[in-house]
Amino acid sequence: YVMKKVSYKSTSDDVVLAGTLSLPKGDGPFPAVLLLSGSGPQDRDSNIFGHKPFLLLAHELTQSGIAVLRFDERGVGESGGRTSEMTMVTQRGDAQAGINYLLSNHQINNTKVGLLGHSLGGILAPKLAIENDIDFLVLLAAPGVNGDVMMLKQRKDLLILRGATDKQIDGTNEMLASLYSELRKSSLEGEALKSELKKKLAIKYQTTIPEKELNEMVNSIVNNLELMAILKSSPANYFQKVSCPVLALNGSKDFQVSAKENLAAIDKALSDGANTEVETHELEGLNHIFQDSDTGDILEYQLIEQTLSPVVLKLISEWISKIVK
Repeated sequence: YVMKKVSYKSTSDDVVLAGTLSLPKGDGPFPAVLLLSGSGPQDRDSNIFGHKPFLLLAHELTQSGIAVLRFDERGVGESGGRTSEMTMVTQRGDAQAGINYLLSNHQINNTKVGLLGHSLGGILAPKLAIENDIDFLVLLAAPGVNGDVMMLKQRKDLLILRGATDKQIDGTNEMLASLYSELRKSSLEGEALKSELKKKLAIKYQTTIPEKELNEMVNSIVNNLELMAILKSSPANYFQKVSCPVLALNGSKDFQVSAKENLAAIDKALSDGANTEVETHELEGLNHIFQDSDTGDILEYQLIEQTLSPVVLKLISEWISKIVK
């Protein structure tokens, strides 16, 4: 197959993004998929601990006759901009630019363009699908429950995995639940939001937690724009409006986006919206980045030789091939 270096301008500002378009042999036009990575600055290969899952996905899918576009996020690799500019708004604009590039490319069949989103990319994917009449969605460890619920569950599961007791976890999780609840209800931003949260938490926890500790916690959360977007997210609102075919996969040992709760929430929201072309799978033994894993702990990622389970690669390539026939 052919790999082409490409570039295009974000729809949210003037940042130029760089990527790779993989095209099957032949003249086309080909069905295509845009890859959307998880949280944190990512290059086009979604490089993590030396693994390059998006490079492997692109290889498998292009060999199956599907064109693949993957890109360096802003401030990473050959893309312009700064990683500090990354918010859900700019990421949405960056992804939109990739969709526009595919739709305008004469080698791409613009009636068979899909999105594949991993983790945070799985929050963006349904929003973009609704706005662009996307033809199919592949969701890898995508959140289905509200962001605050997912983050509390993630924290609890990881601490249990590392030996903490329910009692140790529940005390701090109760405080975080209170903070997240206030955060989701508030319409304020920045310093005004910090001030409001600090006042409310001080009233509730002034006898149990030092003020300095509470203030530091509020500052660290509100200053993290990506985390704020996740905490405020309500994926069901978007999934209910998605009408295209959807494949959703999670690993049973995913302790970042737990399989049972999130797959069930995605399935329910799609069903509530009368979408019947839905396939979900909880894949036994796989972690958040879809490696065969002993425990699922993040610390294992770099110790595992495998980049992606062959089960996942086969499921995705066969499902997309069937959808775009």
